[in-house]
Amino acid sequence: MVSFIHVNLIFLKKLTIFNFNQAASNGGLINEVCMKSTKNFSDKEWRCKCGCNQPHQMKPTVMHKVQILRDMYGGPLTLTSAWRCENHPAEAKKVKAGQHHKGTAVDISVSDVAMAYNLIVMAIKNLGVSGFAYVNGFIHLDWRESTPVTWRY
Repeated sequence: MVSFIHVNLIFLKKLTIFNFNQAASNGGLINEVCMKSTKNFSDKEWRCKCGCNQPHQMKPTVMHKVQILRDMYGGPLTLTSAWRCENHPAEAKKVKAGQHHKGTAVDISVSDVAMAYNLIVMAIKNLGVSGFAYVNGFIHLDWRESTPVTWRY
């Protein structure tokens, strides 16, 4: 007899994105499956940009939320940074792993303040983002488990 979870894993291997609520209700299955890409973001976009070429270790729940954000926005989004390896220059300076290394953060290129504002508001209201920042040219969004924070660069 084939188990429900086994069947879901077979199907999940063929999918790049799946229903977050359904997966969460299946005992947190979404956290156990390594997603490589989503409908609009390739595997390469989630990888570290330091040149290490390591497979990314983004949390599937975060990938799904970023895809939902893109769908809600209704247009293309460019990830300037997602997962970072421990040797990435920004991570190597840190005493403990940052949100990017944990697979819970992305930086998204923005064209202006209005785009930044709209994306941040959508992410907070609809997707439970708990860390965010804006600097000319990009926003940082993360889904940290600790107290929500914001900062300036």
